[in-house]
Amino acid sequence: MLATYADGEIRNIAQRGCDRGTRGLAYYEHTCEIYRQFKDALWQMLAAEKRARAPGKLLLEWFAQETCNSAIPGSYTNDDGDMVSAEKFEQRVVWYCARLTARAILADRGCAVSKLNT
Repeated sequence: MLATYADGEIRNIAQRGCDRGTRGLAYYEHTCEIYRQFKDALWQMLAAEKRARAPGKLLLEWFAQETCNSAIPGSYTNDDGDMVSAEKFEQRVVWYCARLTARAILADRGCAVSKLNT
């Protein structure tokens, strides 16, 4: 991420997520390729976040609840809030992990990450 995005882009990802057209993360072809390339690391990241935030829940249950509460749930779900394709699921995983990564970068730099939008 550090090699791909400028500081302002990293801050935007940390604050707003990727669902508004982040360069290199906007289209399924990009996010699905990232998912395939980094699948194991992405799942490890999700598992660690789930353990920290919701230790009693199943990973997929937690992830669905976590991502269906985003600002624009209809952009990658059907009317029931359900993930309707593998591509949408993979994109959602990549977007969520990109936001976690951006927040970690800012925290390492001493930024008050807790003051960022959730």
